[in-house]
Formats: sequence, structure tokens, C-alpha cells
Amino acid sequence: RKPRAMNSLWYDLAYRRQVRGQVNSLSPWYAQIHLGAGVWTRRWSRETLGQWFNSERGPRKMRRFIRPDLPEGLRGKTVLEIGCNAGQNLLWAVRQGATAGFGIEADRRYYRQAHLVRQVLGERRYTVVHNNITDMRLTKVYGVRWTYGWLLNVLYHLSEADRVPVLRKVAGVCRYLVLQGNGIGDEPDGRGYTSLMRHIKEAGLGVVRVSRDAHVRGLVIVTRAG
Repeated sequence: RKPRAMNSLWYDLAYRRQVRGQVNSLSPWYAQIHLGAGVWTRRWSRETLGQWFNSERGPRKMRRFIRPDLPEGLRGKTVLEIGCNAGQNLLWAVRQGATAGFGIEADRRYYRQAHLVRQVLGERRYTVVHNNITDMRLTKVYGVRWTYGWLLNVLYHLSEADRVPVLRKVAGVCRYLVLQGNGIGDEPDGRGYTSLMRHIKEAGLGVVRVSRDAHVRGLVIVTRAG
């Protein structure tokens, strides 16, 4: 039988209940993503409204802090994201014109969330794998050169010994690296300006652009292989 279009499934109340059940089974969610027909991965609340208003997560964060600093824009470009969570940034990228996205997520629950989002939205322009970037050989496994490698507020999740090797590894398959951190204060754990710049220098990467805004997401550093 010919499958129904994805949008038409939302008229099926049983399908909507099924999706809501899957969303709930994978809670808690970090990302607030609209799956259609009023179904969100995180419900609207004072907390999520505040995060939206302050551009802390999701498309508003990307439009305010990331898009202005992309040297070649997104249309026709490709994105590799390390620590992509439920794939919200990759979804935004392809909706902005990127031709392909690839996410690497070490947390199994976040990976399953990303899989559900792609399945429900019927989105095939990006994909997500469950793996640890410290264990991967990107040049051998994927054999492509991406336009951008995104490490958005994730470098501090790695041990200090792994940060420089990971930067070098991602730089080996990407034209530019985009790192995001905290623009309010200088945090020494991989989120502040001083520590990020030290890691970048040790990795031998050339800095293309630095933006510093007094915001928890307001530090953006763009580099390219030196």
C-alpha cells in the first residue's frame, strides 16, 4: 500500500499519541524541537520561555551567535557537529540551506532522541551516529572534507588531555572550526576565552574571527587549519 505523506499522519490521533509517548519515554530533553501538530520535545514553561527569550538554545541561539560568524554562510555548505545532542543545530542548518549535516553524539539517550526527531520529521539531509569522538578516525571512516566543524559548548565535556587532539582531528576533515563558549566570564574549563584560545594555539589552528558578547553563549571563535 502506498504510504501516506508524513504531514497527513498528524490527523491520526493514535499516531500523535504514539509520538508523544516516544518523546516522554526519552525524557528529559535538552533541546526543544517542534515535531508538528503542537507536539514539542519539551513543553512550553517559564524555563523554556526564558531560554527562548534569552537565545540560550535552539534556532534563536544559532541565528544570534553562530550564523553571523560563518565565513561562507550555510547555503550549499556541509556541517559536521561534535556533541550534537538531539540534532537540533543540524536540523536548523539544513533548513538554512546546508546540503548535508553529520552529527556525532556520545550519549545514547541523546542519540535516540536525534533518531526520533529525524524519523518523525522525515528529514534525511542530516544524520547522527552514536560514538565517542575520541575513539573515531574521521579521515578513514568518512573520507570527506566538511565546510564547518561545530563544537558548540562541548569542548569542556572532554578531558583536558583530549581537547587538543580532538581539535586537530576535526580540523583534519573540516575547512573551518566553530567553537562556542561563555562570553560573560573567563572560565578555565574549556568554556572561556583564555582556555579556548590556548587549546586552539596548541592545536596549530589559525583564528579567523572572534566574537565576544556578554552572554552565556556569546563567545564564538572561528578557526581554520593552520
